[in-house]
Amino acid sequence: QGDTSVVKSGSDLAALGMTLEPISEKTARALGLSYGLQVKSVSGTAAKSGIRTGFIIVKANNQSVRTEGDLSDIYNMAVSGNAMDRVLFLQGIYTNGRTASYIIELQ
Repeated sequence: QGDTSVVKSGSDLAALGMTLEPISEKTARALGLSYGLQVKSVSGTAAKSGIRTGFIIVKANNQSVRTEGDLSDIYNMAVSGNAMDRVLFLQGIYTNGRTASYIIELQ
């Protein structure tokens, strides 16, 4: 089934406004994925970017996202860059099979 990993307010990712958990084995099999983080709830910056509950993040800034730690590392690299590079480009899929990409501008 996988562990539930919630983005807490103290996390580097808290500013994005998402709670995340690893995808279940059932969902992974159904979509042909071997990894990803599923958005369980969304608000704030992530919601304004168009991300909806159920979105499965597979890549961020063209790097694989297998764990919340991976996404946190990618986020931290993005926010420490120059102003032009302060974005997260998220690629993934919804459980209905629709692929999607989102750009989140970081402060």
